[in-house]
Amino acid sequence: MSVPNPELREPTTAEKLATYDAGMRERARIAGAPILRAHTFWGQSAPLGENTLIFTAPKGQLTVSDFEGTYVRPVTNRDVAMIGGVVDSDAKYPAHYRAVCDEPATAALVVAKLQKARGTSDEADRAWRRMEWMRNQPGAVHFLSVTDALSWSFWLPTGLNENRLTDWMKACGVSGMSRRDAMVKLMTSLRRNSNTQYTDSLLRLEAGALRARNWAGLSASASAFQLAERHLGCFKGIEATDPGLVVRNEIAGTTIPMRAIKSTKAHATLEVELDVPINLKVGSKVAVIDPQAMSSDNVVLTKLVLSPDGKHMHAAIEQAEGAGSRYYANMPVLGRDVWLTEAPFLMFPRRKTGRWLGRSGAPFGPATVREMPLEIRVAGQPKTA
Repeated sequence: MSVPNPELREPTTAEKLATYDAGMRERARIAGAPILRAHTFWGQSAPLGENTLIFTAPKGQLTVSDFEGTYVRPVTNRDVAMIGGVVDSDAKYPAHYRAVCDEPATAALVVAKLQKARGTSDEADRAWRRMEWMRNQPGAVHFLSVTDALSWSFWLPTGLNENRLTDWMKACGVSGMSRRDAMVKLMTSLRRNSNTQYTDSLLRLEAGALRARNWAGLSASASAFQLAERHLGCFKGIEATDPGLVVRNEIAGTTIPMRAIKSTKAHATLEVELDVPINLKVGSKVAVIDPQAMSSDNVVLTKLVLSPDGKHMHAAIEQAEGAGSRYYANMPVLGRDVWLTEAPFLMFPRRKTGRWLGRSGAPFGPATVREMPLEIRVAGQPKTA
């Protein structure tokens, strides 16, 4: 009986991604500084300011300060109960209080303090329901750690700990600052771009979910659960269409590398090697990602055919919006390498349509296991005599 040689085994996707990530961090070490990872930061639509609470935990003791640094003091139950709460309930589009922690360990202490405060007041109970939604939601805007935000945006040099703020301070040359001042400087320096359609939708979806979690009951829980799924799809859309992540996403199988061989203002033909799997459907909207232009444009895939030489597949694309629309997409530059992925579905469409027929965003990766709210699970149980 022959024994399989482990060296001949094809690496899994997770192993390939780990190798790629390690290689990029090594490049950062050689460069002597963090290098850009993603062009779009998912939290950029909610600016830091007077509605921001900054949490740190020197020697394990939670402290809170405002964005301007006018106070620094031990955390109270009232502080943690404000997280995700509405700032001005009379506003047409009310803002929500935002919590920025220095590290994941500090975020865990904030969660534990709020959990301990449950039952002490209606305000604390509402805050806990909001926290239950935010703490396990990828891309949550109103409750995050600086190190997570930086790890999304940059590759940290090998040998440094991504979950330790002091390592980021050292790598970014701000070791001489106080912890709080360094957090503010690092967060405000995160890269922004002009493509805000996904980050704006992410913020609106989250705001809706936070308002829903202010209420107890089956209807509010079901609404927040539905918004969590749409929020996750939007977050995966940000990841899938980021020009800085196209190579990593190609390894993950969520983007397809192609080259423009014909291009006009309204149409283009893209070419891809025959052995590259294509999981896109003719007639569907796709996003064309161009790292050189740092852009992502939605178009319609109109045709997939074998090339005349039989060695490639040709994909024909055209404008997703009518000519003259202010959302007129840019066709790829002739000869340029681009990447294709299914266009993410946004809860808030960019133009009026008769009916929403968007897809859920499943091609961006395996579904995240999400715990259904207790109220919904109980309501679905069979009644006993």
